[in-house]
Amino acid sequence: MKFFKAIFFCITLSLIFSTVLNANKIGILQQEQEGLVYKKARSYGLLLHGNGLGLNVDFVNMIDYYKRKFYRFELVTMKHPKEFKEAAFLNRNRPYAYGKINSFYNIQASRGQMNLLADKGRKNGVEISWLYAYGVALGIAKPYYLLDCNKSDFCSERVPVKYSPETADTFLDPPQRGQVSKAPGTLGWSEVKIYPGLHAKLGVNIDFALFDDLIQAVEFGVKVNAYAKRIPILVGDNNRFIFPNVYIKASVGKRIY
Repeated sequence: MKFFKAIFFCITLSLIFSTVLNANKIGILQQEQEGLVYKKARSYGLLLHGNGLGLNVDFVNMIDYYKRKFYRFELVTMKHPKEFKEAAFLNRNRPYAYGKINSFYNIQASRGQMNLLADKGRKNGVEISWLYAYGVALGIAKPYYLLDCNKSDFCSERVPVKYSPETADTFLDPPQRGQVSKAPGTLGWSEVKIYPGLHAKLGVNIDFALFDDLIQAVEFGVKVNAYAKRIPILVGDNNRFIFPNVYIKASVGKRIY
């Protein structure tokens, strides 16, 4: 009787061990086929959109293998679609934007989700995800200054001026034979105005990093910013409060397992 009990115990133990071992093999195989599952990630990026450029940082949390939640913080410049620069008459003059009265910057915070479309596979693959994000935008309008020679001889004296009804000719007249140039960007920060708004984006993210713990990705898509008031970037009434755009972003980072 003891002999049969011993045999029964050995068979049961073998079955349990075999089940655990097979489950482990399946898990390893699935991990090799689908890639490693990480908990968190952080990446830094440089983005370019139709009317400006910017920097961003992403903080990513894993929901499951196919879904990742992320928080994104961005600093973005934004130009008017019709903005263009006048060529400087003299090499020592900096080109300036014709009719521009404010430079516009955005500090953006958003929440979003990435949804996996194709994983990297076993080795050296490309991961493709689609994503959406939405959040708040803090628009900052800084007065745009020009340097005017103020009719001094040989332009020996340059006076910084910002737009007003009295200085409209300086901002709207054609290039004045070297009399006007762009002022340093440090001017005007004590006179900024705030324009709160919202923003959203829809895009595709392609990660081509060779190692699973690294992020080397390109993202592209469409985005829109909306504000409660028109943003006074150029002289006139053609300023807008909704800014639709396309964008592309390159980012690098690291995953935490």
